[in-house]
Formats: sequence, C-alpha cells, structure tokens
Amino acid sequence: MRKLVVKAAALAIGAFYHCLIGCPASAGIENRTPAPAAAEKSAANPKKSTKKQTRKISAKPKRSKKQTKKASTKPKSAKKKAANTASKSKPKSNTKQKSAKQKSTKKKPVANITLRTDWNPDGYLTNRAALTLHTPAGFDFRILGYDKRPSPPWEETDKAISGFGLGLYNNAWNSRVLYGAIKRQGLPLRVKNVWGHALPFTDKRKTSGGDLKTAISTKEDYAVFVQLGTPNALPAGLYASTLINDGVPADWTGGAFIKFNKKTRLGLEGYYKHQTLPEDKASTWFPDKPRLPERDFAFYAGSLIFNSPYFSLAGDLAYSQVIFSGDDIYANAALRFGSGGTNGWSLSFAADAAGSHFTGSDGVLSGAGFRIGSMFEWKGKSAAAFKTSTVLAAPELGGAFNWSKSALYFHPPVLGKGGYNITSLAFNFARDGKDISEIKDSYEAAALFRAGHFRPGIKYLWQGRTSAETGSLIPYPNPFDDYEFLKSKLSTSLGFVYTPFYLRASVIYEEKEKKAPAWKAALYASFKYKWLFLSGKVEDNEQGKVSCTFTAKAAFAF
Repeated sequence: MRKLVVKAAALAIGAFYHCLIGCPASAGIENRTPAPAAAEKSAANPKKSTKKQTRKISAKPKRSKKQTKKASTKPKSAKKKAANTASKSKPKSNTKQKSAKQKSTKKKPVANITLRTDWNPDGYLTNRAALTLHTPAGFDFRILGYDKRPSPPWEETDKAISGFGLGLYNNAWNSRVLYGAIKRQGLPLRVKNVWGHALPFTDKRKTSGGDLKTAISTKEDYAVFVQLGTPNALPAGLYASTLINDGVPADWTGGAFIKFNKKTRLGLEGYYKHQTLPEDKASTWFPDKPRLPERDFAFYAGSLIFNSPYFSLAGDLAYSQVIFSGDDIYANAALRFGSGGTNGWSLSFAADAAGSHFTGSDGVLSGAGFRIGSMFEWKGKSAAAFKTSTVLAAPELGGAFNWSKSALYFHPPVLGKGGYNITSLAFNFARDGKDISEIKDSYEAAALFRAGHFRPGIKYLWQGRTSAETGSLIPYPNPFDDYEFLKSKLSTSLGFVYTPFYLRASVIYEEKEKKAPAWKAALYASFKYKWLFLSGKVEDNEQGKVSCTFTAKAAFAF
C-alpha cells in the first residue's frame, strides 16, 4: 500500500514539474522567462544552451525505419509547390538593391584625352587637344590646347595661332573657374546681336553660364570666367558668375531657382555690364553716319522662366544706355503647351521686339525690329515625328510684316533594318521683302531614303526675285507671282553604311543669274571604331580647284 502511495506521489510530482516547465500557456500555466542572470549566462554561452536543446530534442522517442520511410514518401509535387511559394514570397527589392549597387560601383574614368587634327593641303593645318581629369572629390580639371597655321606648316610661321585654356569644374555645385577663350550661353548670349539669333522659343533657352571655346581663337579673346553656386540637389539654389577681360570692366550675372518637383522649376536671372565703347572707325571718306567718340555704355537685363511638363512660360527684358546713341529696350516672351515627349505634342509661341536705339550686350547698335512665330511638334512611336514652324518679322513694332521663314518636316516611323524606307521629308520657304523693289523668295525641298546599306538623298533649291509692281506684298512667298530667276541648285547624294565604315558621294548642279551653269562633286569617307575616328573629304570649288580635308580624332579614357 505504501509502495502504491509513494509511486502515485512520485508520478504526481513529476507531472506537476513537467507541466510547470514544458506545458503551453493554453494549458493554464504561464510560460516563465529565465531570470536575468540566467539569461545573461545563456546569451554569453550560446553553445551550452544549444547543447541542452539538442539533448532535449534527442530525448524524444526515435522513429522506426518504417515510420521514416512513410514520412519520406511524401509527394514531390508538394515539395515543389512549397519551394515555388517560398521563392515567390521572397522580396523583389533585393534585385533592385543589387542593380543599384552594381550601378553605383561602376567607376568613372580617371582621365579623358581627345586629340584632333584637320588638314587641308591648300588651306590650314589645325591641331586640337583636350585632357580632362576626374577627381574623387567631384572636381574635374580640363586643359585645352590648339594650334592653327597655314599649310605647309613650315611656311608663313608668323601667321600661326596657338593658345590654350584651363578649367576647373564642379557640376554638383554648378560652379567653375575658367581661363581662355570663353563662349557665353543663356541670357548674355540672347541679348547679344538679338537679330542674329533665332527666335527664342522656350525649348531653346539655357541658363546663364560659360565654357571654354573649342574653336580656334586669338589671344585677344582670353578672359577669366568664374561661376559659383549652391548644390543642385537642393530644392532651391543661387548662382552668380562674372567675366573678367583684360582692359574691360567685369560683367555680372546672377540667378535663383526653385524646384517644385523633378519636372517643374521656376528660375530668375539678372545681367549687368558697364564699359566704355571705343571710337567709331570710318569705312569711307564720307560716311552716311557721323563718327562717334568714346562713350559710356551701361546694359541691364533680366529673365524669368517657368517650366513644367505641360506648360512653360519665359521672357527676357533688356535696357541699354549709351551716350550719343540714346536709351532703348528689348523684350521677348515665349509660351509652350503640351509635353512634347514620345507619343506627345507641343504647341509653342514666341515674340520679341526692340527700339531703334537699342544696343546689344556686345556694344553694337541692333536697331528696331519685331518678330513673332509659332511651332508645332509631334513625336510618335518608332522615331516618327512631325514638325512645322513659321516666323514673321517687321521693321518695327506695329509695322507691316515683310520677312518670313517657314519649315515643314516629317520623319516616318522606322519599319526595320531591311527594305526601302523614306527617312525624312522636308520643305522650306522664305521671303525677304525689306526692299519692296527687290523682294526675294526661296523654295527648298529635300528627301532622304534608306535601301539596305544605301542612303540616297535629293535636295532642290530655287530662288527668284519680284517687286511690289509685279508681285504681292503679303509676308509669305506667292508661287503665282511674276519672278525673275536668281538661282537654282540640285544636289544628289548616295551614302553607303557598313559599320564601322561610311561613304558618301554627292553631285551638285547649280545655275545662277548671269553665270554659266556649274557642276560640283564631292566624296566623303569616314571610319569610326571605339576610340578612333578618321575622315576625309575631296571636293572641287567654284574656281575648279580640288580641295582635300583630312580629320583624325582619338578619344581615350583611363
């Protein structure tokens, strides 16, 4: 009896102890966490805890061989489904992160070197070289060198022109320091010789700045250009620049911008220049206008542009102040509707006007004028495109339009590499009626084709003269007017493309008023492969002389 009681008590104590340690919470007993000291010991010695767990697991009853065989005879399809679901449940962001890492790990070249030589045996020998060094700090250092001399190079060495340019760039901060021949862009360029530039639509505008000229320039063009700005990554920023030339006071340009999002931006710019203009030089003994002495010149200009995906608005305003010449203003405005991207369209308008005493930023009198224009552009799939534009001009604001230039362009969709396709079609027509006694009209049509590796093309130009008595005074050319022949030109070309080679032969037939018809021919060949570009051109000019031009260009990256 005592033995049964002892056994029952031992079983009860063992069951209670087992439930206290291993029973789940659903059985009415809470899971107890180990004491802090025990937790620290287990964390400090993870191997011991894992050994205990393995011992507990191994204490489970062993399965017989039959049971293991039954467990292993599960259908393989279930395993495959489980594996597929597990693979599908993996996050896709890992691949994106890997690709981003791969892109970020791509190293930029340490240096870029470009060499170019142009040689015409009857003209000039021109050599250009450019070296760009990229630093890990984000700065780029650039060196340009050039040399131009008559050919052969050992003759007339006193006529040689040599020079160089230096530049330090930091594109992330929109900053640079340059020394050499400087080319301006943006607002300072738009208000210089305003009638010598195309009508400034919104898509043709650039922010103010400067860079080194790659064309050959004399040492008189040397200047220092400095531009400093805030980081481009900020939602808003400032920038300022100055051009310092020898003997000429510095001009100043500044701007600010606000980015509302990636494609919406508002920008403001200002430009100031003050200098003394030199005395006028007379070209004849008795000039029509009197020669002006040295005079003070001040120039002020401002610009605004708002650009968004479906709407853009821009405008410039300039004021010139010149002693003896007078003060006047120039203004332009541009507007765009539509996105203009692939499978999109855009409709643009622009206009500009200047007073009779307006002087451009280069110190040259521009004079009065008024222009207005529009442009429509559509882009479709497979490089399909259609574009039409027209520009009208008048001698002054409110005057009658007497000059125009219009264009039509169509690029059919690309149908494939093979076959015979029309590459592009273009038609231009213009009128110059500034002198009503001699109105000049011109018509021009061009077409390019593709037939396998061949690229045939044809172009025809016709110019005629009329007057107010024999023609109409509308601003556009009228093909029904009575014309006097001025010029006609028929150009045919045939190109052959077989990468990396390109060959093109062209024949031109030209007729001019009071001149005998003339034939011209030209042959062009080029080779382009990776870092090397070679080209040569042979043509005969109007005097019947044959001229040759050879170009070699090499670009290396380290």
